[in-house]
Amino acid sequence: LRFSISDYDSDLMSYSVTTYPDVGGGNGNMKPDGTFTVPVSGLKSSTEYTWHVSVSDGMDTVEKEFTFTTEAIAPIVSEVIPMNGDRYVPETQNYLSFHLRDPQNDLMSYTVETSPFIGSGGGSDVSEGDITIPISGLAVMTEYQWFVNVTDGENPTSEAFWFRTGPLMVFDPFAEGWMYRKMMTIDHTMVAGDLEHFPVLLDMTDADLREKAQDDGDDILFMNGAGVATRLYHEIEEYDESSGRLIAWVNVSSLSSTVDTSFYLYYGNTDSSDQQCPDKVWDSDFMLVQHFNERTGTLFDSTMYSNDGVPYGGVAQDVAGKIGNADGFDGSDDYITHGNVCAFERANHFGASAWIYLDDVGSAGERTVIGKYYFKGWILITYEGHLYVNLYNAGANRILVYTTDVVLTPGTWYHVAFTYDGSSTASGVIIYVNAAIQVKTVITDSLSSSIVGTEPLCFGASGDSSAKRWYMDGIIDEARISSCTRSAAWILTEYHNQEDPSGFFNVGVEEPGP
Repeated sequence: LRFSISDYDSDLMSYSVTTYPDVGGGNGNMKPDGTFTVPVSGLKSSTEYTWHVSVSDGMDTVEKEFTFTTEAIAPIVSEVIPMNGDRYVPETQNYLSFHLRDPQNDLMSYTVETSPFIGSGGGSDVSEGDITIPISGLAVMTEYQWFVNVTDGENPTSEAFWFRTGPLMVFDPFAEGWMYRKMMTIDHTMVAGDLEHFPVLLDMTDADLREKAQDDGDDILFMNGAGVATRLYHEIEEYDESSGRLIAWVNVSSLSSTVDTSFYLYYGNTDSSDQQCPDKVWDSDFMLVQHFNERTGTLFDSTMYSNDGVPYGGVAQDVAGKIGNADGFDGSDDYITHGNVCAFERANHFGASAWIYLDDVGSAGERTVIGKYYFKGWILITYEGHLYVNLYNAGANRILVYTTDVVLTPGTWYHVAFTYDGSSTASGVIIYVNAAIQVKTVITDSLSSSIVGTEPLCFGASGDSSAKRWYMDGIIDEARISSCTRSAAWILTEYHNQEDPSGFFNVGVEEPGP
């Protein structure tokens, strides 16, 4: 890979290069203006590669992403079933399948192997078409790999795929080895409207969990009733075996605003594997869910889209948050980038929310909460204590609104959110502070062109890699981006649940199994 860098002030620069899929990378320090080369190897035919360049002169950092696709020479394996990375394949699945094609229309030979072994197969002198391999003996919640090796006589292709079987859904946990349960009851007065598939936060410290659950919390399980019942998907954000503190998100299929909703927590199964299904907790409209609970390195998205983030500039990844751990930003160069994701168009419905704790409210300039913003895009920022939402194309071709009735102050946790209804009008933007709809002032209401750009989605800074970074000075926790317009009832229920988890639900007494 070859690229050129230059600095307007002739400062020496440092650079780093990463690739995805990983085919190589490199870095350099104290470099003058010039052209540099980074070696790569192991490229596959007909494959798209992305490479990311980060350059800094010690004061400012510029990041660019590039993509290329290798030419088609070797046989191509596509249309695989089960899909690669599928975590919820039924244990009754009885075949693997894929499509074979050779760019030169040569005949091909292939072999298929699996690990753990559930079947294998092969063939020779085959032309383009679909291949099916019988399999059997799958177990629940087990990961399987399968390997396809193909050649046209000159050019080989090797592909590896994996899938995981889903969990048992309808059963009696006591009959499957669980020893204890507790009934969890949600106070209906804390639910602002009848909601479906709502991720409920449980933040509790329980001595029984400490004494009887597995140290890693793998045996923690949620069911929608007693006896034979249906599993509720959950994600554990944090479990401390020394105290019994559990921070978990449970997808409750139906929340009522008129009667209490109950479900059961099971624990005490020494033979249980990990019962979590994180990406099933968040519906397909959640494009990104970031708990900020990682102590170092990559920040993992909890949704099915795996829109993971990378911290830059010295983000403090181990600070106390509103819900467990959070990330701190110093207002000068800290941010998290998630790449070119959440590229919404002006006709799309979307929204975002987060908990923020400001050390500076923007008196010294704009402070970014979250945004995908440079020449085009969208952003949520604070400035002089007000929240601003900007949907932007260029110049005055944008929607720019800000809140006027609540002024944010330093040293306080706020739940901030906005929704947009795809109308290309300022009236389609609703801003919330602590779940209360805010009176807003319209600065510009003239959006008529696309807001889709290639800038990265960032927390704590804009996507502008050259000038207007608008760095966050404070803490961000529990951020979400949705490709839909969440209702006011949804946002208010989220706020009630996350502001006071212990007031949102009640934990019943321990019930031992028969």
